[in-house]
Amino acid sequence: MKGITTAHAVRRLNSAAANRLTTVAAQTDELDCESNLTFDGSTLTVTGNLTVTGTTTTVSSTNTVVADQLLELGNGRSGSASGDAGIIVERGSDTNAALIWDESADTWSACTTAATGASTGDLTLTAANLNAAA
Repeated sequence: MKGITTAHAVRRLNSAAANRLTTVAAQTDELDCESNLTFDGSTLTVTGNLTVTGTTTTVSSTNTVVADQLLELGNGRSGSASGDAGIIVERGSDTNAALIWDESADTWSACTTAATGASTGDLTLTAANLNAAA
């Protein structure tokens, strides 16, 4: 699209099929198209790095595979430690199972709890058996 200057910058493109709106911020003498970005109407594919400025959205998956060898909970916290942290397994109508760092007891707890991943603070925990090979 050579010849598009900032005086003639493209601001909107409308798709007649679905009246979709795309905003293009052309601030250079030419409008550059990124070849590593595709959108087929239902899937956005980004080849390379993706930077999100603003709020992010959590996506739930059926199964999640993580290559990282360490998971950090509570990233960015400062000051004195407060509130329990750990992993909670949602069990439907049954009480949730969890492996929790109990901050008030200063110990790990294999437990059941009504807490969910959205819970905060000092959680109510009920001790549960932990089976480990000797």
